[in-house]
Amino acid sequence: MQVILFEDDGVHKFSPLLHLKPIYELTLGMRSLREKFEVALPSLKVGLHMRPVLAPHWRLVLPNHAINDIADDDVLFLNGRVEQEKPKRNQKQNKKKKETEKKRKK
Repeated sequence: MQVILFEDDGVHKFSPLLHLKPIYELTLGMRSLREKFEVALPSLKVGLHMRPVLAPHWRLVLPNHAINDIADDDVLFLNGRVEQEKPKRNQKQNKKKKETEKKRKK
């Protein structure tokens, strides 16, 4: 299976940050979305779809990635503007937090 990170028309809202890079190359914390995805699922091939003006440079930067090319029949497209939600706390942690807050108020 190949996963393709792609840019949509919404990337223009992030100008001027994205004049030189695709949106999934913006750093979120310590890594870009592409890097986070590759670390989380190392067994999947990651392809990239970006604006044609950026492709020649990024083919040099990331030579092991399929750029603007679909290399597999089984493909999952993932929008490059996707945000990862923080994991929700389980009920025990929420209860403990509420009890701690009540004690502080007293």
